[in-house]
Amino acid sequence: MKKFALLIMVLLTTISLSACGSKSNMEELSSIYNEFGDIYDEIDVLAGDMYSAWHYGIYEDDHSTSSLAWEVSLSSSDLTADACDLLLLDEFSYCVLCVIDSYKELGHYDDIRTSLDEIKDRIKAIETKDEEELDLIEQLEDYYSTLVNFLELAEDYDGSFSSLQGDIQDYRNDVKDIESGLDFDLE
Repeated sequence: MKKFALLIMVLLTTISLSACGSKSNMEELSSIYNEFGDIYDEIDVLAGDMYSAWHYGIYEDDHSTSSLAWEVSLSSSDLTADACDLLLLDEFSYCVLCVIDSYKELGHYDDIRTSLDEIKDRIKAIETKDEEELDLIEQLEDYYSTLVNFLELAEDYDGSFSSLQGDIQDYRNDVKDIESGLDFDLE
């Protein structure tokens, strides 16, 4: 009888430890998902500001840091990159460079990359054989890749102005699709 009771206790302990590990993984996956949402919001602002700077540079006549600041999420005191001094030359590209280089000087791109790298390491550190968790990890890896590519667009877009808005919207749609797959399980 003692052996049977001992076996039951070992079995219950094993099951409870497995459940705790899985719950811990789900909490970590949920935390990562929420952090990705915050990072996405930051990248979306960067991409939107690049679009706004490009639009401003093409369609506005008054090129100054104070008027550009009205179009983007940076204040005129944040627009301090060398390209910002060249705005009066009436080149639309200086407006874009002013915003991108100011964000670089403020460390926004590096901060986001650091956050993404840290989260990637956290995803890799999750040990599981649970199929549901493995599926969620795969979806989070897709989210990570999408965010990295969206950040690259926000920092160094190599297309045309006419395609920029569509490319930004494509990333927004990709993120919505990824989030709709993860919302139910991780929210």
